[in-house]
Amino acid sequence: MLRSQNVMQTFALAESLFAFEQYEAALKHYHRVAFFAGDSMQATVFPRIAECYFQTNDFRNSILYYELASNTTVNDSLRNEYLFARVLSYYILEEYDYALQQLYAFRESNNPHLIDRFHFYHAVISMKRADPDMALDHFILLVDDNDVADELRALFKKARLHHPKPRLAKMLSIIVPGLGQAYSGDFQNAANSFMLNGLLAGLTYSIAVKYSLLDAGLSTFSWLHRYYMGGFTRAEIIAVNRRIEKREILLDNTLKIIGQHKFQQ
Repeated sequence: MLRSQNVMQTFALAESLFAFEQYEAALKHYHRVAFFAGDSMQATVFPRIAECYFQTNDFRNSILYYELASNTTVNDSLRNEYLFARVLSYYILEEYDYALQQLYAFRESNNPHLIDRFHFYHAVISMKRADPDMALDHFILLVDDNDVADELRALFKKARLHHPKPRLAKMLSIIVPGLGQAYSGDFQNAANSFMLNGLLAGLTYSIAVKYSLLDAGLSTFSWLHRYYMGGFTRAEIIAVNRRIEKREILLDNTLKIIGQHKFQQ
């Protein structure tokens, strides 16, 4: 077993590697320290291990060790810092429900910086979860300024985040191929869908008149069916993606407004 002096030497080496951003090398030494030093250094080593995993994009292990770090400290401010690190890891993994669950463990604080971070994370995660009303509430709490709050409300209202409606887009394209895409503002795909389905329908009809329904079915109807179904399925996807795009644009514009407000303070 490593002696106490050797443990401290290993820790010093790990700290040196960490300072030079050699995180993978540092991890090996931090793990040795955590194993041989036992409980005595966990509160110091676990956050370092978590940060090394985070910096090497191993966010699963980062979450695990930030959780362990939280369990080994009695400092509420540090617990909140480790909580935000877990939130960010889940956010990067695009697991927004888990990120939000972590936020519910936020410990009440008198630190304005920590409170702002809580509202910021809650707002951004809510946007990613397609909950703009919740996002707006937390953005307003973040700025705490009536004029800026009114500006944000107007921005969110103008964005029309609940449009287009995916089911309506799908139904429109079932009725008329391409109509759902046009409803979502994708006129190029609308024109392509309308013309392609129109050409195939015309060709199917022509073969049926000239030869027989069986010949039409065997030669072109399968293609018509395929592109028709594909058209209204894509119409729904286009509507969903359009709403995501609008949320991303709104988020960017919101952050610009908040950034300007914070900078002027």
